[in-house]
Amino acid sequence: MCGRYALASSPELLAEFFDTPWSDPAPALFNISPQSWVPVLVLDDEGQRAWQWMRWSIPLGSGTARPIHLFNMRAESVKEKPFAQTLIQKKRCILPASAYYEWQPDGNAKVPWRIEAAEGPFLAFAGVWKNFFDTSTGEERKACAIVTCPATPAIRHLHDRMPLVLPSGFMDNWLNSSEGIKILKKALELYPRVPLKYCKVNTKVGNSRFNAPEFLFGQLS
Repeated sequence: MCGRYALASSPELLAEFFDTPWSDPAPALFNISPQSWVPVLVLDDEGQRAWQWMRWSIPLGSGTARPIHLFNMRAESVKEKPFAQTLIQKKRCILPASAYYEWQPDGNAKVPWRIEAAEGPFLAFAGVWKNFFDTSTGEERKACAIVTCPATPAIRHLHDRMPLVLPSGFMDNWLNSSEGIKILKKALELYPRVPLKYCKVNTKVGNSRFNAPEFLFGQLS
């Protein structure tokens, strides 16, 4: 599971790492929660990489009293659910992240940890997206979800699930492939090779109202 992450960087570094021009102000998103609007990397109509803002949470069951919002999609569900198969086949994207947060049970409490790339400034999360009707604006917009998978042995003691992280050299494959199921299988073979590091962070990260730089740059001993 991935319920919180961060993205804070200069536009120049984002553009360089993801090989896609960034025209917006520098992001300062230290505590992103589901249903936030986030930058997502997709292929445009001409097959070129492009940034789009999407809502992190795909609404399902519209029109019901309590619609379900999908912000994580288990990689394993692609074998079982036609809906997931369609998204993997036709609607893949990448969510850039500086780090993500996970909570480790500790007695009656939970300890928050920041998990980030051991090498390089970003993680590239495999994602899927879908159009949805935004009742607040009366417009059709886009929403996304992060594909998740079993945690690697290095961080399994923190949590048993993690985002499916793409090696930097595999991003083009994820966006461009016409064979969604095969490219997902390959991504699942490769993600354990991405080295990660982690440290404890302030418990205030659990409150989505706090957007503090210390969550991303601070460290607790």
